[in-house]
Parts: sequence; structure tokens; C-alpha cells
Amino acid sequence: MKIINDVEVLTTIHELVEPSRTAVLVVDVQNSGLKSLAYEEPGFERRGTEISNLAAVIPHIQRLLAAARSASLFVAYAQWIDRTKGGVSLVNGPHLYCHRDDAEPNNVVEGSHEAQTIEELKPQPGDYVFNKSWSSTFHHTGLDDVLRGRDIRSVIMVGCLTGGCVLKSAIDASHHNYYPVLVRDCVASYNQESHDLALRWLETKFPVFGSEEIETVWNEMTSEREKPLTKA
Repeated sequence: MKIINDVEVLTTIHELVEPSRTAVLVVDVQNSGLKSLAYEEPGFERRGTEISNLAAVIPHIQRLLAAARSASLFVAYAQWIDRTKGGVSLVNGPHLYCHRDDAEPNNVVEGSHEAQTIEELKPQPGDYVFNKSWSSTFHHTGLDDVLRGRDIRSVIMVGCLTGGCVLKSAIDASHHNYYPVLVRDCVASYNQESHDLALRWLETKFPVFGSEEIETVWNEMTSEREKPLTKA
């Protein structure tokens, strides 16, 4: 920890991922991006983009979630939807501008198979699952209230896309007085160049660690808590 302008600032990994004050947020790892587990097929293309980059991070996210649950962290899932069950569009022109050249823009319907998190990372009982229709997971959602109710101060972010909803959620998390913690090997974009560019920028603004670094800290803290008390 450092004191900057009379304000306490968390700076070490142990402070930033302390289990009782940290949540894990899984961003948009849905069937709409990895249809029918198609990432298992080498070379599979969707809308002209390779999804192999997204596939590569799934095992890392699985291990991180397992470690998080073992350390009793709170886990939340954001799921993108474009339309209500009744067919009403939830997105607007400014958002759709970035998809103006897409041959097949997303059109995910609330409650559909496409809207669900992929089976490998499916939410567990007690996890918080919410829908969003904005790039930020905080904008017009109940996430902030849920995190504040649990006295969370750091939000570990995994999922996709690095230069889209992950980046914008990280920025918005800091605007809501949380430390956004990015996991280097648990975020991805369809385009590697876009991913690299976004991650380089994120590393200049926010904490970024590898999943093994975080898991090691949690294991250390859990082991310390489980040590039997010695009599004086």
C-alpha cells in the first residue's frame, strides 16, 4: 500500500486480490460467441474472425474460477443480450456504430441458448448472474449495488472482448471506486492485434496479473487461515 495525496492506494497483489474483499467477474463468455462449442474445431471461423483466441483462455478461466471458489470468493457473470424475449431492441445507434461493417452483427435474445454462459464455465449456485446491453457491466445493471452490499473493493475481470466490454468494464469499475484487476491469460479478443493493443493500454492504468500469480496468493492465504492455532 502507498499513500498518495493522503489517500491509501492498494499496490500489492496480496492487497488487490484479498479473498474477502474481492469478486471475480466473468464477462460475456456466451454461446453467442462460441456457438455449440465450435471452438473445439480447429480453424472454425465466425463472421470472418477466428475464435481460437477465445477458446485458448477457457481452461485458464476454469482453473481461476475453481481456485476462487475454493477461497470463497464471490463470483458474478455478465451476459450480453440485444433483445428482450418480446423482441424489443435494447441497444442503440452509438453502440451499433462499432458493428456497422459486420456482415452478421450479434442479435442475442434474452433467455435464449445464445445468451447463456458456455457449459464449461456455467454459473454455480450462489453466483450472481445478470444481463447487460451496454459495453460496461456497471451501466444500467445492479452489479454496483451487489458488490457494495458485499463490501467488495477489487473486481477480477475475465472474459471477452479485451478491447470491448472488458476494457470498458474496467474503466467503469474504477469510476465506481473498485480496483479492476485484469487477468492476462483469461481475457481475449477475436483479433490478436486488438487484444494486444487493449492489454498494453490496460497495463498502464490498472493491475494486471497472470492467473497463476493470483491462484498462488489465494492458496497461500487459504493455507495460512487453515493453520491450527498454537498454544502460548
